[in-house]
Amino acid sequence: MSKQPEINYAPLPTSFDGRGGQKGFHFTLLDRQGDLALFKKHKQGHVSPFYELVVVQYQNEYEIGGRTVEARECLPSSEQWGVYGWTLLTETEGRAALLARTAKQPL
Repeated sequence: MSKQPEINYAPLPTSFDGRGGQKGFHFTLLDRQGDLALFKKHKQGHVSPFYELVVVQYQNEYEIGGRTVEARECLPSSEQWGVYGWTLLTETEGRAALLARTAKQPL
């Protein structure tokens, strides 16, 4: 899903609840540098949060069930994890990974 400059993509939300395999988790955007975003991932009742660093993906507009879904930024799919998304155990690790990856952009 590469970005096409002429398309106006709806941005990733800064705070949202997970769906599917991420159901029960709440995500909060901590930092964004270009197409890199660092999220805090927390689940009610868990002592420690996780941190996820992602390369923002781009989904073009499409129709499903007669409804148009607007072009939007999105998180990598589970199949893309490890290539475009990484889970880190601490915010310090997350910020260090963001800094290191920012120096390597574009991906």
